[in-house]
Amino acid sequence: MADRLAGCSRAAKHRGCGSNSGYGARRVVDRLRLPICTTPRRCLGPSNWILIAWSPMHTVYDAPAREPATLNLPFYGASFGASVRRFFRKYAVFTGRASRSEFWWAMLFQYIVGTIAGLVLAVVVIAVMASVILGADQTEPAGTVLKATVASTLVMVVGLGVFTLPLLLPSIAVTVRRLHDTNRSGWWYLISLIPFGGYALYVFTALETDAAGSRFDSEHSLPQLEHTAS
Repeated sequence: MADRLAGCSRAAKHRGCGSNSGYGARRVVDRLRLPICTTPRRCLGPSNWILIAWSPMHTVYDAPAREPATLNLPFYGASFGASVRRFFRKYAVFTGRASRSEFWWAMLFQYIVGTIAGLVLAVVVIAVMASVILGADQTEPAGTVLKATVASTLVMVVGLGVFTLPLLLPSIAVTVRRLHDTNRSGWWYLISLIPFGGYALYVFTALETDAAGSRFDSEHSLPQLEHTAS
């Protein structure tokens, strides 16, 4: 088995397994006729790529994925760090495409930021309310409650603006690019404005890549990345 896996790794180098598509690796698996199994079968070769064969279909992934040299192209198999970096570098880019990994890692990043922001705001609001109540005249409880409510509301509004507004534009942009990757117009984003439309939008963003979506790629070149995968 070890000889077979080593041969698989050597053959993969000549068949282009390092590409994002993974088709070279799939041909290697089919040629070797690896048995279909009900659990993932992993092959670690000298070149550090992984084959995972699932039953009943041969779905093969190679790792690590290679990042495109420019921001024009989507990054399939992007890591969390690469997705967040591209999320901000393409801050207001509504042309081109975004892979599923780019989109969902960006969503996770926003969820983490939102959770931390919510906890911080909760602590600040409680501290403001306590400060107003303890420092107010205790003979007028109604006025004290009103002042505390107004102060906490102002803090909440300002805090939400500080944390969410900087992420709003890139969030819309990456969603539009993800729709492009499924060969859908970015105007489908407006479906989120109707009741339950947001659920349909997330279904669209979870769909597989459609090669026809390349029609949305920008004709203007975006800046090259400073560091690209070898």
